[in-house]
Amino acid sequence: MIREIQEELDITIHQDDFNEALTFNFEYPDKNIEFFFYDVFTFSGTPKGNENQKIEWVPLANIHERQFPDANWVVIDYLKEKWNLLL
Repeated sequence: MIREIQEELDITIHQDDFNEALTFNFEYPDKNIEFFFYDVFTFSGTPKGNENQKIEWVPLANIHERQFPDANWVVIDYLKEKWNLLL
């Protein structure tokens, strides 16, 4: 996972500085995807999309203004619950 984060986002996280946060399966009409999310507490570097993905920091309170694939809303709901936000 550390290597994947480095490859995808160009940041470095340390072995003991993250925890598994959320794992789930999501069924799209044509495929089933298993997702793994982690809470990363500190990192070095500036996140960027190494494969030309758009990276943008958005306040969680404004997240509903963005469009996401359906599975992403599972993560957004997790974050809202974790941070006790009623949005």
